[in-house]
Amino acid sequence: MIRVHRALVAFIALGLFLPTAWLAGAETPKSPLDGQVFTVEIVSSDGDKTTDEVRFQSGGFLFSRTYFEMKFSAGQARISGAADKYSFTAVMNSSLRADALAKWEGTVTGDSIQGTVTVSMRGLEKMTFTGRRGELPPAAPVKPPGQ
Repeated sequence: MIRVHRALVAFIALGLFLPTAWLAGAETPKSPLDGQVFTVEIVSSDGDKTTDEVRFQSGGFLFSRTYFEMKFSAGQARISGAADKYSFTAVMNSSLRADALAKWEGTVTGDSIQGTVTVSMRGLEKMTFTGRRGELPPAAPVKPPGQ
């Protein structure tokens, strides 16, 4: 009876502590685009152009310098594809307005990126963007699309 009790305690202890130890060493799954930075030109439906910097952050989050300045958070990106061509979708939420969203959809092929960003702030506006791998120069002016 004592042997069974000890074996049961050992089994329970392993069941409780082994997963915790495994999780402590686990890393966040990496996205194939993690760390990639692109300079893009966003063109509004009115033809207004804005230069922006888009980053795929660790853990698969999409960050936009322009939208960050307009108080949008980075959005969790869903990424699919392989080798040299990836498709992505991400939704950024505004910290100022609960109903304001920026939905990014696009593709990365080699050093190029293109797609659309649909913003719901003052109505619904769908814009296009194209760009190349690389960071925006620090002194570049950043203005919200449509202004």
